[in-house]
Amino acid sequence: MTHAAGHRMYSPGHVAFSTLIGGPLAGALLIARNYDRLGRASSARNTILLALGGVVLLGVLAFNVPLAPLDRIGPILFTFAMYYLAAQLQGTDYAFHISSGGAKGSAWVALAVGAACLVAQLAVLLVVMAL
Repeated sequence: MTHAAGHRMYSPGHVAFSTLIGGPLAGALLIARNYDRLGRASSARNTILLALGGVVLLGVLAFNVPLAPLDRIGPILFTFAMYYLAAQLQGTDYAFHISSGGAKGSAWVALAVGAACLVAQLAVLLVVMAL
C-alpha cells in the first residue's frame, strides 16, 4: 500500500459532495487526483477517460431517450454511486493515509471542483442547444 506523504487526499465523502454539485465528472476528478497522489498515474488517466466517456454517453442519452424519472433521482443516485465507488477503490488507501498522519483534502476544493464542472457542463449544454 502506498502513502501519499505530504499530500492531501480526498475522502469518499469529498467525492460524493463534489459529485452532488458538479456531477460524476467532478467526483471522478477527485478520485483521479487521489490516484495521482498515490503514484498511480495510469489509474488517474483511466479514471478521467472513463468519466469523460460516461458524461458523453449520458449527454447523448439525455438528448435521445426520455429519461424523465431520472431527472429527479439521477443526481442522488450518482452521488451515492460515486461515494460507493470511491470507498471501494480508495477507501483503504485513504484510511491508511489518514492513520499515517496524512492530511485530508479540503471541502472547499471539492466544492470548487464541483462548481467548475457544473459551469463547464452548462456551457457545453448551451453550445449544443444552440446548434
